[in-house]
Amino acid sequence: MQRAVFERMIGPVQLPDLLMEIDANCQFSKILLGRSARSVQELVAVYGALIAHGTESTAKGVAAMIPGVEVSDIVSAMRTLELGSRLRAANDAVLAFQQTFGVAKAWGKGSRGSSDMMALEATRHLSHARQNPRRKTMSTGVYSHKLDSYGLFYDQQLVQNTWQDGPAVHGTYEYNSKSAQDRIKVEFLAVDTHGVSYVAMSFAKFLGFDLC
Repeated sequence: MQRAVFERMIGPVQLPDLLMEIDANCQFSKILLGRSARSVQELVAVYGALIAHGTESTAKGVAAMIPGVEVSDIVSAMRTLELGSRLRAANDAVLAFQQTFGVAKAWGKGSRGSSDMMALEATRHLSHARQNPRRKTMSTGVYSHKLDSYGLFYDQQLVQNTWQDGPAVHGTYEYNSKSAQDRIKVEFLAVDTHGVSYVAMSFAKFLGFDLC
């Protein structure tokens, strides 16, 4: 019911328009490049690189969907996104922008969060890749942290079939320790049985939050 009301209010939105609108408000492309884009083609290549990294599409497949952009442009932008902590900083900017909306505050104060691992298929040549016990394919784990207001605040690569209590505590500590002074810190983190242990609960308590 609520979702239908929101969809009617917002109306149809194209992904390129959404990317540009968010970028105009939080300047994530400037953070990713380390400077302002020098041309429209470079800016569009950054958007394409985000799509290529975030989906199963290849650089060639994304370039084929965008007129006037070469495969080399997408590949170059993808490599730029992999430098240092730029992607993390850009994500923080988008998260901060999301938290300014009244509806986000209605979902939650930002003091509670949850975390879990998702398996993604990967080449066997990747050092973190292991055989997925369910699908019997080579995969790597991505451990993500999400606020009660639905914003993703941390993620990290994880070897599958390993205990997840360390990553659960680490992600929350990184977010809390590097958050702005006026931003609410995570006080409670909900995890499944793979993400909890007595040792992790003790460390979390020492670091100022509860592991649930």
